[in-house]
Amino acid sequence: MPHQPVEVLGRGPNKCPTSNASAAVLLAGVGISAGELEQHLASARRWTLLPAARSVRWPQNILVSSACPTGLHNPVAWSLSEFRLQRKVGEGQNSTVYHAVHCSSETVVALKVYAKCTLTAVTRRQVQREIEIQGRLDHEHIAKLYGAFEDEQSLVLILEFAPRGDLLRHINRSGPLTGAWIVSSVLRPTLQALDYLHNQGIVFRDLKPENLLLVCGTVKLADFGTAIDLCHERPLSRLGTLDYMAPEVLACTDRDRPDLAYGLSADIWALGAMLHELMLGRTPFCHADILVTIKGIVENEAPVR
Repeated sequence: MPHQPVEVLGRGPNKCPTSNASAAVLLAGVGISAGELEQHLASARRWTLLPAARSVRWPQNILVSSACPTGLHNPVAWSLSEFRLQRKVGEGQNSTVYHAVHCSSETVVALKVYAKCTLTAVTRRQVQREIEIQGRLDHEHIAKLYGAFEDEQSLVLILEFAPRGDLLRHINRSGPLTGAWIVSSVLRPTLQALDYLHNQGIVFRDLKPENLLLVCGTVKLADFGTAIDLCHERPLSRLGTLDYMAPEVLACTDRDRPDLAYGLSADIWALGAMLHELMLGRTPFCHADILVTIKGIVENEAPVR
């Protein structure tokens, strides 16, 4: 069954139309007046993830990681016009992910496109955190972030592409997994990736089959949109996907209560919930009623079916 994200951070999945190259990848807004749209676009043009400057020339590179292939590298600035969009492969609260090809190098990538007009101050910080964390990671079981850039109306992450998609899609297509395959191709690489992150004080916060990409017979951890570095911040938000959420995460109902901050163990709980699902076909506290799911997690009592 679909998994329900708990905290809504943005304005919703509607994207605003644009008049430049971004129009190729942003969906038309729905239920918004012309005046409201112009206000959103004007606001988007005024802010940037780059350090403050008197003027900004668009587009601008935000990050070029050490993992970026030589042919893909653009030392000046990437732009959306450099890529051929093949198809949409995913959509989040504030972003859309595309299978794309870099025109000059023929490098196959995934483009994660954020429409600036949909981002609040909170989600801007979330995207900045995503780029900062994933951009410095180097592990065989973590999907690579090659770089990131922005123009007036969008933020774009250039990511490693996984042609076989995510683990959930594989299960839906191929059916139940064997215990041996789960251990060798899911559990072991996921533990190695989490160990690497946890040794750096990073909590992933949204471990689930949709965030594990299949690459060469194993999995890679992907989508660092909710990850947080404990060396710099305290996790006080109830973030993640409910079915995999630890009790201590659900307890975070007040951001002004630092004593409620959770830690690395939240990822281990999520891993256990995910393994339960892979083996038995459902998460341990899954129920059609969200309140019953929450009660089961908090009280560690599986709901009656």
